[in-house]
Amino acid sequence: MASDLKVKIRDLISPGIDKRIREQKNLSPVFKKIGRFEMRQTRRRIRITKESPDGNAWSKWKPSTVKHRIKKGNASQGLLYDTKEMHDFFLLSHSNTEMRLKAGTDYAKFLQFGTTKMVARPFMGWSDASIEFIKRSFKRHFK
Repeated sequence: MASDLKVKIRDLISPGIDKRIREQKNLSPVFKKIGRFEMRQTRRRIRITKESPDGNAWSKWKPSTVKHRIKKGNASQGLLYDTKEMHDFFLLSHSNTEMRLKAGTDYAKFLQFGTTKMVARPFMGWSDASIEFIKRSFKRHFK
């Protein structure tokens, strides 16, 4: 799982869909729709569900982190919500051949993958709901 998400046309090629993809003039709108959906899903994980895309709950903070966050006055904000920056800053790009969603902070990779001192709390990745949304979006687009 990367600190950014990408969907490319070649990842979606399957028998029967190849011809439809070649016939389409502009797939950018469907990639944009997928990116916006995934941005909402990622923000929902950060603010509400506090779980990985696979549905596993994030590990609790270490006691030292709890103490630091209480002293800082933002312990109630959540496991990944220290400032609004992590929640609000995503870079979405899309074209006729791909969609890419990237966390816009330098420290996102440490949260996603963990460090020697901090357990990983993956917030980006394809959930079952995301995969279903991608499938539905392309089916609608090809109608």
